[in-house]
Amino acid sequence: MWIAMAADYETSGEVTAAPILLLGDSRLRQVFVPVTDFMDPAFVSNQRRLHATLAAFRRANGFGRAISAPQIGVSQRFVALNLGDGPRLLVNPEIVWASQLIISTAFLPWIVFWTMNPS
Repeated sequence: MWIAMAADYETSGEVTAAPILLLGDSRLRQVFVPVTDFMDPAFVSNQRRLHATLAAFRRANGFGRAISAPQIGVSQRFVALNLGDGPRLLVNPEIVWASQLIISTAFLPWIVFWTMNPS
């Protein structure tokens, strides 16, 4: 996995936020491909759009920590984060361990549900 600080996309007027795919959209159930070329113009453009989308969501809703590329229709493995100290980018994250504890998961501002990892 690769982690990087990102440029300040929140104040950039040149990048437009993308529509967010909603829970139930079949495009969110695919297996997504890893990023292989970090200099690819499409990847660079898509990461800027992802950061702009997260920033717009935070402005509109007053919260929001992260959004993944598939949530804006990009079939690659990267995530825009803002944990309060500025935008960051996770590239090619992988799940390497899963807890058996109950966790709370929020996908959309109006839907929160509890899940438990299978034994």
